[in-house]
Amino acid sequence: MNNTGTTIAFIVSCFCFAGVVVLSRHSIKPPMRRYLAIAAIVMIALAFAFLVYLLVNGTVF
Repeated sequence: MNNTGTTIAFIVSCFCFAGVVVLSRHSIKPPMRRYLAIAAIVMIALAFAFLVYLLVNGTVF
């Protein structure tokens, strides 16, 4: 898989991870919920940065 495919897989997995954290927030214990939420925010920020980078470079999906 080339770098573009790997980056797109990372972006999709980040959004899926954030969705799982949001949808299961009631079943996760509060101390762990905080760390998972922080991890999801960091991963979404990286995914957004990678997406902007791909779009600025003119990568064709």
